[in-house]
Amino acid sequence: LAVREKSGPAAQLKTLWKVPTGLIDLGEEVHEAAVREVREETGIDADFEGISSIRMAHGGPKVLGGKSNIYFTVRMTAKNTNIVACTSEIAEAKWMKVEDFLAQPKPPAGTLYHEISRIALMDAPISAKKFPLWTTVHRPGGFNWLYFVPGAKHPDLTSNPEYFNSKLV
Repeated sequence: LAVREKSGPAAQLKTLWKVPTGLIDLGEEVHEAAVREVREETGIDADFEGISSIRMAHGGPKVLGGKSNIYFTVRMTAKNTNIVACTSEIAEAKWMKVEDFLAQPKPPAGTLYHEISRIALMDAPISAKKFPLWTTVHRPGGFNWLYFVPGAKHPDLTSNPEYFNSKLV
């Protein structure tokens, strides 16, 4: 399930397809927010399966007051397939093949958000009981922390963090 934003941070990248995203409301749980955001943006009802990755960043965007923020990617299963896009937020929504989604020119392959998307589309959601640290990614002005459970479908880059840090910005 992919969307192109009409408003929001990704709206300026007019050709970018991304997964539905949004902010967690005060007192709302991660799984509740994920289900709500997908339904609000696309009309798709979905069941929450698990967390695929978490990215932690400090000194966030000005729209968030420069605060630290946590970005979760989750796995969900759609309960219906008829998309009804939220016309105030979403320019277009569609079902998209994983290969086509990952082949987009933005975000470029090897960047943090491309890797987050790639990890999110794998088959192994994070267990609620185990949550290992994968790596630290340097960015101008600070570091991002990316957490996920290493799985069989991707390399375990913890053995070579210099390679990983040189590729992600």
